[in-house]
Amino acid sequence: MSKTLVYDFPRRMRGLSSAEREIRRLERSMSVATHRRDAQALAYLDRRHKRATQALHTLRWREQRSAAE
Repeated sequence: MSKTLVYDFPRRMRGLSSAEREIRRLERSMSVATHRRDAQALAYLDRRHKRATQALHTLRWREQRSAAE
């Protein structure tokens, strides 16, 4: 059994499509925060984006590994 993903919003990261959707949603939110010049929101969203990107990478790796087996 594989280890669960470490991400602070696990219900949003069920598969590759939901992970990619979460990344796009975070990027839109970051764009709005940048436009508003909200440094605190941008810093928070940037940290979440980094964690989501790592989780997406892990999901892709698991998908490739399971496809190879």
